[in-house]
Amino acid sequence: MSTNLHCQEVPLIQTPSCITYMCLGPHDDPDKDWEAIRDRYIRWLEHQWQGLQTPEKVSFREDTEGHIKELKSYGRLTFSVF
Repeated sequence: MSTNLHCQEVPLIQTPSCITYMCLGPHDDPDKDWEAIRDRYIRWLEHQWQGLQTPEKVSFREDTEGHIKELKSYGRLTFSVF
């Protein structure tokens, strides 16, 4: 069963378990370190479309750019494992 990163304020794209744990970090407190968690999640998203120019990847990039802007528009995000 996959362990997914969850955000109370913004629906996230489903993350593989290893990415969830990478985003959370080994010593992160989701209440205090939410910006670091958000930034690692964003870097993972950006990595998904780098170097590939298929129509599907271009569409994914456009969708995730909007998603990233939404994530950055919040003053605080609440992350947990789902």
